[in-house]
Amino acid sequence: MHTEVAAALRSANVLVELLSTTKSLSNYEELTAAVLEVNSRLMNATTVALASQEVQSNLLSRIRELETELANVAGWEAQAERYALHALAPERFAYALKPDATNGEPFPLLCANCFTKRQKALLQLRNHNKLGRWYSCHNCRSEIYVDFP
Repeated sequence: MHTEVAAALRSANVLVELLSTTKSLSNYEELTAAVLEVNSRLMNATTVALASQEVQSNLLSRIRELETELANVAGWEAQAERYALHALAPERFAYALKPDATNGEPFPLLCANCFTKRQKALLQLRNHNKLGRWYSCHNCRSEIYVDFP
């Protein structure tokens, strides 16, 4: 962007020089050539300025996207701090609210697979009998069987 601005300034300086030399021109052909040269330089300066403006607009758009992404990450981190990995059975895990973070909320179990992908997906109790419980995640379709000891 600095190079475009520098080029625009150089074009403006040349324009000023050309205008100052036109005062000393005596014939019409020289004046016409000088005017054409001035117009050409003005068009080049305008093109450079527009290109620079487009680059700046794209950079501002990207900054907004990155700020939104950063806010989302910070929001997720704040939510994730409230949960801890909980063993439902040997080698069967889910995330659950930490006891001091419940704030009167229910105590849901979150799918460990989805949680690592920064998604909050509840494990639903699908089946319950004398032998154990089946939990399923509707987001990633994983299932967890927890047998009673």
